[in-house]
Amino acid sequence: MTIAVFDKRTVASLASGDPYVQKARAICLDWLNGKESYMLPTSGSTGPPKQIEVRADQLKASVYATSEALSLYQGTRVLACLNIDYVAGFMMLIRAMELDWEVTLLAPSSNPLLLLPEESEFDFTALVPMQLYEIISNPETSHRAKKLGKILLGGVGLSRSQEEAFKKLDQEVYLGYGMTETVSHVALQRVGEASAGRFYLTGDVEFGTDPRGCLFFNGAVTGYQPVQTNDLATVFREERAFQLHGRIDHVVNSGGIKIQLEEMESQIGELLAANGVFSDFFLWKIPDERLGNALVLVVEGAPELEEKISGILRKGLDRLKRPRKLYFTGSFFRTGSDKTDKYRTFEGLTGA
Repeated sequence: MTIAVFDKRTVASLASGDPYVQKARAICLDWLNGKESYMLPTSGSTGPPKQIEVRADQLKASVYATSEALSLYQGTRVLACLNIDYVAGFMMLIRAMELDWEVTLLAPSSNPLLLLPEESEFDFTALVPMQLYEIISNPETSHRAKKLGKILLGGVGLSRSQEEAFKKLDQEVYLGYGMTETVSHVALQRVGEASAGRFYLTGDVEFGTDPRGCLFFNGAVTGYQPVQTNDLATVFREERAFQLHGRIDHVVNSGGIKIQLEEMESQIGELLAANGVFSDFFLWKIPDERLGNALVLVVEGAPELEEKISGILRKGLDRLKRPRKLYFTGSFFRTGSDKTDKYRTFEGLTGA
């Protein structure tokens, strides 16, 4: 795999024949040459996945919001190992060109440190949680995590096992909240801080909730056009912060009881972790003649865990909120931005 090291003065001279490096070079040169807008794919956070146009002034507003929030200025050494076809990886290149950072670029992999020399050291790295977990779980790379500098995690929330592991790192680790429509993260949460799970806004952006209780944002990063989400949240205006409760379209009515899937997943995660089970999982729903909808639990792991997990849930959950069935799979389908593709995963298990 090709590794490319460059900054805004040397990017034009990148001679690698690697298509990924050449794509990164083109993105950087477009920015330096004043390209006014870009088409970027959304992940479906605010609706069906699609391509949207993002203007350079929105990108620049996001760049400087990140720079100020994380104190990352000229000369910062960064590891860019997220997919540059999506906003998180794309923005690492734009930040580097605008702020004059030194970039070490390589295509996405589960453990990028396995591909880099032992002496590699950075001030800032953007990763998905799976990558960081792989790094600290591998004896060959766990001791090198501190060389990643400040870490920004995006794409997905943290599993219980990931959160506990990341709290032990001797460096700043942040979880970002955002989407393509807000030009990557619009708020940050410091992992391990006693902030009650709150995300704090970055940059000059207005926020609030609509009559459904779902977040919206409006500011320079959105082109001063309101971006409405389907994420239920409690807002704390004086702190410019919010706490997520899950997606409104993930509220399941089962036997007349409304269950918020993400909140129930958090409760189940705590129960499983307390009993030594750290497998990834998600909740889903299936039609049920008596209840209307019934909850099911989809676990990334061996079916041999079924008896143990069922016993934990029987003891720890109210009968009416307990998953009616467990499904097991060797691995989840994932999107290009490393989010679990729940639709494809469940369809692959059931054909539904």
